[in-house]
Amino acid sequence: MPIQQILLYTFVVVLGVGLLFMGYKLYQHKDKEIARDLLRNEIYTLAKDALRYYYRPQFLGGGAHSFENFMSVSQTSTGSTPGGQLPPGVIISQTDAGTFVLTAAAKDSTVVDGVGVVVGTDGETPVHVQGVIKVRGVHFTVLN
Repeated sequence: MPIQQILLYTFVVVLGVGLLFMGYKLYQHKDKEIARDLLRNEIYTLAKDALRYYYRPQFLGGGAHSFENFMSVSQTSTGSTPGGQLPPGVIISQTDAGTFVLTAAAKDSTVVDGVGVVVGTDGETPVHVQGVIKVRGVHFTVLN
């Protein structure tokens, strides 16, 4: 077999392995982004509930223009997710996307942490998105 043919086969094999590796890394990156997007969407849903509570009068079970006491009747988070601990607070929702914990509630804002089920960029703990819910909108911070 001529040397050119061996080099061509070697080049094709190396190129194929490289493309497979790149595809795998791209899939891993997209998987994390999709998990973070799912957490953001669920936090938006919780933000609608929080704003409904904020605007509802107190005699109808609302906050009367305050986020204080929003979802204060659930269980306290002491558990963990696969690969990581939950932040301290009150568990307000558990879905296929992850676990959502109310970590702070004040008069003008409330903070919800979403901890996913997919391992984040650090390679050890799950994806983690924090949403600060205010009257004018939601601000997200990606923590992992």
